[in-house]
Amino acid sequence: MPETIYFLRHGETAWNAERRMQGQAESDLNARGRAQAEVNAETAARLGVEAIYASPLRRTRQSAAPLARRTGLEIVYDDRLKEWSAGDWSGYLYDEIPAKWPAAWAAWRADMWRTRPPGAENFEDLLARGGAFLRELTATECQSAAVVSHGFISRAMMASLAGLAPEDALRLKTANDVLFRFRRAGEKWTADRFEAGAGPMPGLFEGDLNNTAGPARPA
Repeated sequence: MPETIYFLRHGETAWNAERRMQGQAESDLNARGRAQAEVNAETAARLGVEAIYASPLRRTRQSAAPLARRTGLEIVYDDRLKEWSAGDWSGYLYDEIPAKWPAAWAAWRADMWRTRPPGAENFEDLLARGGAFLRELTATECQSAAVVSHGFISRAMMASLAGLAPEDALRLKTANDVLFRFRRAGEKWTADRFEAGAGPMPGLFEGDLNNTAGPARPA
């Protein structure tokens, strides 16, 4: 079982900057995103990584490459690390979706964890596939692993490790320049984070929420 797991989101894309729903659609890192990926890679390499796992989508391939270059490790791609399927909403600006799907948008915003937009996944679906990946990862012998994925799927996986309730998991801010570190402490995990390479900063959240520990073997 790894002693340390790092969660890295891909760097910023043009679609992120435009506030356009990506889901599993392909997009490339912009200049800012490439710089963020380099900083995250430098931080993870400095802290020590023995294995790299990544979503196979193009923006995560581009974000994992600097870490592979610094460490000499081969990237293991896993479909379970893909971002949520945004279904019919993929490609639309966030501001366009409420006008085109008002009822579905209202339902999703009221309960993002359980509600599936048209043709899309919900967070319970992400927890199922992300949890399956984590169970396999925690059965390996590597001591430290980096997981390069996306905003929603990483929230689901970190919620699993930290034992967060859905409402707290949705409060997680998985910015493109934040690296989260989970370290095993007996039967629990403790968490901290690095923002734009600076840190560590305690816990998963800014502010008052300190629920950062959970079972060492995810359910």
